[in-house]
Formats: sequence, structure tokens, C-alpha cells
Amino acid sequence: MKDTIVLTCLHCLEKLLYWTLQVRSYHL
Repeated sequence: MKDTIVLTCLHCLEKLLYWTLQVRSYHL
């Protein structure tokens, strides 16, 4: 159960990082 939560968190962070990079490149 705990591992699932960790994986979900990592996935969310991954998406957040992805969008941050997308927005950055868009503004550049």
C-alpha cells in the first residue's frame, strides 16, 4: 500500500516537472 502511494507521488512529480519544462520552453 505504501509503495503504491510513493509511486503515485513520483508520477505526479514527473508530470509536474514535465509541464514546468513545457511552459519554460514555450516562454523561451
